[in-house]
Amino acid sequence: MTLAKKKDDILYWGIVGLILYMPLHYYLCELLLRGTGFDNLLRDAVIALLAAMVFFRKDTFKEPLSILVTASIVLIAIMGTVSTLCNQVIPILNIARTYIVPMLIFFAAKNVCLTKERFARLNILLTVELAVISLYGFIQAFFLTDDFLIFLGYPNDGEFLSSYSFYISHFYGYQRTVGTFISPNIFGAILAVALCVLLFTDNNRQFKWKYIWGTLIMVGLVTTYSRSAWVGLAMATAYTLLLSKAWTRLSKKTIRRGALVLLTFAVFVVFDHLVLDGLCREMFFSTVFRTFNGQDPSAGAHIEHLTAPPVSNQDTLPGVDGDSSLGAILRFGLNGPMANEFLDNATNVESSLYLMVYELGIVGALLYFAPYVLLIVRTIRNRSNYSYFAPAAICLVVLGSYVFLPNVQTFEIPFYCFLFMGLYDNPSVKALYVRPTEQATL
Repeated sequence: MTLAKKKDDILYWGIVGLILYMPLHYYLCELLLRGTGFDNLLRDAVIALLAAMVFFRKDTFKEPLSILVTASIVLIAIMGTVSTLCNQVIPILNIARTYIVPMLIFFAAKNVCLTKERFARLNILLTVELAVISLYGFIQAFFLTDDFLIFLGYPNDGEFLSSYSFYISHFYGYQRTVGTFISPNIFGAILAVALCVLLFTDNNRQFKWKYIWGTLIMVGLVTTYSRSAWVGLAMATAYTLLLSKAWTRLSKKTIRRGALVLLTFAVFVVFDHLVLDGLCREMFFSTVFRTFNGQDPSAGAHIEHLTAPPVSNQDTLPGVDGDSSLGAILRFGLNGPMANEFLDNATNVESSLYLMVYELGIVGALLYFAPYVLLIVRTIRNRSNYSYFAPAAICLVVLGSYVFLPNVQTFEIPFYCFLFMGLYDNPSVKALYVRPTEQATL
């Protein structure tokens, strides 16, 4: 076996391992190995090692997407270091790490050599695992209830889970589906990512039981009651349908499969009515109606944060203008939910869009989000000869969640997004979709 082949195998199996591990991270490491901290170091070391194996290849920075991701990493590293030194707050480095490490998977995904079978296996493993977790999450939430999560060690006050995000308004005590994650909103966004992979990856022809897995994921997504995930998936679906013009190629087989999905979902509705007394249905319609009539306090808070975001309450160093570039650097790491863990006066920001403005300044925030936007635009431009739409759909799902929630400070959601960004730019993935004579123009 040649050295190049060995590297490709290490890259591939490293990515496979991370895909399988990522949904189980909280259960395995934060609950089972609670308090060790070793889990984060091992996971981060694996990602950094995979990225380092390919980072200095001569063709790594030929693509605009690679340049933008690298520039964002460098900017965050510099600002995180300066802010840590000036504010003398070591946990700021942890926030910088949470931004940077998920971005590194982009380089491994971009450079891994994938055959058709290996590419399909990545997609299958990701979606089947999340479908199984979705089924488990539904059983846990509506049959085992929050008592089971408290038994496992989720944050609690002795009687209920400590965060209101595990419940929805007017149904306190009835839990939202959380799967193996720390938050229903995070789980909802990742299930929406899995649906994008399942539905919008054309080369998954060998995917067995595709519609069964999709139905399980959809049941889990609905019962997370994550409106940001629903909105993001709706945006991604509309975007992909417009690009692919799928309605022009409807066949009897497609219609039969669609009818099967509807029938399966109808079975779930009947199950909910007979076994759960319509609880899932009531929670769903309550979430939808109270969102639109303004009676949902969570939705109201999200809208308030969008229309009137909080003013930064951080004091800058003497003689430094808080609105200057230096002032922005000194505020890095002092905003959002991660900063709340070690600061009494952190700037509370719900929207990831505003959060990155506080963290990086306007220019820095534009740079950070530029890869997401660029990939969406490139997918539109290349739609006629490169029909790999899943990465752009995933970017829309993630951006949809970023509008309302500080998900940019989660590890898992950016990880999945940058993983598929890298796959979009991967030459061996392009070879599965594009004729060799057309690849040079992409």
